[in-house]
Amino acid sequence: MKENQGLRFVLSRNIKAVRVARQMTQAQLAEYADISLSYLVNIESCNTWVSDKTLVNIAKALNVEVYELFLPLNTEEAGKRGAASRLSPRELAKCADAKKKILKKAAADALDDLVQEIIRLSSKR
Repeated sequence: MKENQGLRFVLSRNIKAVRVARQMTQAQLAEYADISLSYLVNIESCNTWVSDKTLVNIAKALNVEVYELFLPLNTEEAGKRGAASRLSPRELAKCADAKKKILKKAAADALDDLVQEIIRLSSKR
């Protein structure tokens, strides 16, 4: 299985599992996430990938963090408790490492943007 297909499977399974655990219909989630019902059906059935904006909207509608939708969760317990309680200590460590990498990249990108803005403003003087 290709990595992207594996991610798509985990994402689609988790979206559906959390939605069901939250006792939401597909129509409700689609409305809350501001997407069409057919698009959500395609996401949950692993037929399509999502944009970052759509992913953020779905996560907000489900009241979870975006990264949680990519974790290999136990679908029977999804949404009943916090994500951390569904993960083994090893999975928690992997999740923490992944989150650290994401935060480091975001901080580095923000710093690069700041430096570029300072250079741009300095050159206007």
